[in-house]
Amino acid sequence: MSRRSSSYRTMTTTEGIVFHLYTDENGRTKPHSQTGPAILYPKGISKPDEYYVYGIKYDYLKWQELSRIAKRSSNDAEDFTE
Repeated sequence: MSRRSSSYRTMTTTEGIVFHLYTDENGRTKPHSQTGPAILYPKGISKPDEYYVYGIKYDYLKWQELSRIAKRSSNDAEDFTE
């Protein structure tokens, strides 16, 4: 039995739909992306892209707010001045 080195992966269907997925500690796979839409539809399919954070669906503005917090917290001590 092989072990995965990362719990994040990307899948593409034959229709061209791209899924960014996260596997939690219980083995459940959920859509997740902090860098862009978790589900991307090709231009031929007239559906908007979908934004998820650890399996919870958000609209674009709320997702952008949440991803901004994650990006900001990954900075070192650059945000603080003494």
